Formats: sequence, C-alpha cells, structure tokens
Amino acid sequence: MKVQQECIDEFPLIQKGVNQAIYAIENEQLVVHTIEEAGNSWDEFVHSFPEDKCCHIFSHFHYISSTDNVERSKFVHVLWAPSKASKKDKMQITFFAQQVLTEIGALGAARIEAGNKASLDYASTQERILRRVTVK
Repeated sequence: MKVQQECIDEFPLIQKGVNQAIYAIENEQLVVHTIEEAGNSWDEFVHSFPEDKCCHIFSHFHYISSTDNVERSKFVHVLWAPSKASKKDKMQITFFAQQVLTEIGALGAARIEAGNKASLDYASTQERILRRVTVK
C-alpha cells in the first residue's frame, strides 16, 4: 500500500500531540482524511470517525493516573474498520498495518482495534490502554 507523502510529513506534529489525524484508504493508498488541532475531548474526536471508511487514526489519549493522580498521556493508534466499510478495505487495513506504521514511524503507539464508536468510549479506551502499558 502506498502512503501519501502528506501523511508522512504531518506525522511529527501528531506524535508531539499538536495535532490528531485520521488517515483513510482511498484507491489502494493511505491518504489524509482529516487533521485537526488536538484539544477536543476523546469522545468528540471519536464522534468524527467516518462510518464507511477504514482508517488509521492517531491521537494522544489523556487520562488521570489512578495510582498517583497525575495527568498522563499515551500516544494511540486506532485501527478503525467500521461495519459499513468494504471488505476489501478491511482486508487492506489489516494486512498493511505494520507496513504503514513502519513507514510513518508510529511503531511505539498503543494499538486499539475497533469497528464501532461505542467500543471507544472514554472509560473503555482508558482500560484498554492501561492494560497494554502496565508492567506487571
């Protein structure tokens, strides 16, 4: 899968938490669907996810640590495959996920797979992220 240069160029600002982005599959390549300044709540950002396109979505997830009450942030990659997306796009987004992450430099992001917005509510997302990053 070809990754549009704009996706690569914009990624450093996303990693730093300045922006958050939705990269979609169009014509067998990854293109910028939307880029917006970070600052919306998690639930507002999730509400903007497209219902009919598979996407790689990148943002910082902000939360308060339950152990020390300190505000923290985790860089998150959502592999978005909604039910209304085509089967071909679902196969492509899954098959090429590692290649895309390598090409844009997002290998350190906490990965979450989702297909509906209800599964990405704030509490569920926080639990899934903390389960991945907690050292036992």
